[in-house]
Amino acid sequence: MCDRCIFELYHSVASKPKEDYTWDVYTTLLVPVEREVYNFEEWSRGDVVQNKLAFGAVGFTTGLMAVDLNNTDLFKGGRERAFPLELIEKGIQFRCMTAKASMPDDEQRIKAEIEHGSDELDATLHGVVAAAALERALKDKEDTSRGGRFLEAVKLGKVRSVSVSLEDSDDGRDETLVRLFDALAGNNVLASLTLVSSSLTALPEGAANWTQLSTLNLDGCSSLTALPEGAANWTQLSTLNLQGCSSLTALPEGAAKWTQLSTMDLYDCPSLTTNVANWTQLSALDLVKELVK
Repeated sequence: MCDRCIFELYHSVASKPKEDYTWDVYTTLLVPVEREVYNFEEWSRGDVVQNKLAFGAVGFTTGLMAVDLNNTDLFKGGRERAFPLELIEKGIQFRCMTAKASMPDDEQRIKAEIEHGSDELDATLHGVVAAAALERALKDKEDTSRGGRFLEAVKLGKVRSVSVSLEDSDDGRDETLVRLFDALAGNNVLASLTLVSSSLTALPEGAANWTQLSTLNLDGCSSLTALPEGAANWTQLSTLNLQGCSSLTALPEGAAKWTQLSTMDLYDCPSLTTNVANWTQLSALDLVKELVK
């Protein structure tokens, strides 16, 4: 990577208080074009006979592109699943101070300015890249240690968004959950968490540190019995999806502090008893029939 790129990244994510930013990582690979619609997911699994190949773009983006609106899983999901894990891992290993510039004087000036923030920049970028492919790394059968390396990068980078589904994982989901929560326990900038696991019974005590959490999606976590009392600290929570959390019996007392909550999904939570009458700020609410009074 060139020094000028590093300089721009430094001023985007490390030289000032963290703000919202978007990013993308792309490369080109030979992909099959025998179909009118390219199914990168099938290709990445080796299901497509590669009779005709052409270079195609694969990669990660923050949010969606226009083409993704037609079929998010096929287009965005396919591009991301087809991106080689080995190449992604290079993104959690590089060091910004090793970047080169075409002009030696430029290199010296840029490195002098970013030197004191280089560790933070490295950690932030490593975390973002690792989080983008975390689910794939955790499920990687060819390199079973890769998940641990990605989790360490997520932990050190204090990422703001994590999305992981463990539903189609092999044995070891409980151990994976423990490692995942260890990586997230001290993250006080986590804003969005999507976690799908039917073996999840509880969130960790460290969830009390998620003071910036605005979106929590636990759709399908059918073994979840309770949310932690530390959830009272989630004062920025605006969207909560507990659909399919059929073992959940109550929301924590601290839920009264979720004054920013505007969207809540409690569909298919037959064991849950809760009173939402005082949450007048809710603009969207989905409840099981038994809870509607």
